[in-house]
Amino acid sequence: MTPDRVKLSHTRLLNNPVGDSELPYAKIGKIYAGKPIEIKTRGELLASLRPNYWRFLRHDNGDVPIEEPLRATA
Repeated sequence: MTPDRVKLSHTRLLNNPVGDSELPYAKIGKIYAGKPIEIKTRGELLASLRPNYWRFLRHDNGDVPIEEPLRATA
């Protein structure tokens, strides 16, 4: 297999959520094909944590979300 063909097959596999053998079944609705997941950065993952879990994160590793001051509701 030539390097161009290998690159093409890997690209097709990355863009296709199901394998080649499952593609006909996904098209007719027999199986769920799924969708590629969005890749998040470390900072985005840490920001998605609930604020009460932030106290368990080590601040010397970086990307720790900054705690917002509590606002009084009046």
